[in-house]
Amino acid sequence: MGKLTKLTPPTFDPESGTILEIINSGKSSIISSKDLRKSISSWDSDINEVKELESRFTEFYFNRKKPYLSKYLPYRNNRKNVFGKSKYAIDNNAIFFSLEFENMVHESWVNSVHLELRYKILQGKIIEMLSILETEINNY
Repeated sequence: MGKLTKLTPPTFDPESGTILEIINSGKSSIISSKDLRKSISSWDSDINEVKELESRFTEFYFNRKKPYLSKYLPYRNNRKNVFGKSKYAIDNNAIFFSLEFENMVHESWVNSVHLELRYKILQGKIIEMLSILETEINNY
């Protein structure tokens, strides 16, 4: 992970090669569990929903939040910098006590809540698929 990615909102990046191979091969019928076939066939749309929310969150970050903060925060003071410290000070009143900032915090919170919900749904589906697989393996 590069330094730039640490500054951006997090994303869920699953390895879907095997699942996509099963879907694209048209051989999902060899899977005896109807529930597992259903979970596998809906995987791509589940991931796409998460990716869409993540994309909106990332777009919000780069198009609204980061430009706003760059007006008031001397980024050079946040970490070791070969250029030294900035001569500009943080103006907390300008940053934190504005309707624009309040709205950005609220929008970030709403986006985070929606993403967390989608992540939990995906987590449940993954746990369910693993449970079905474990049962199938034990019954084999």
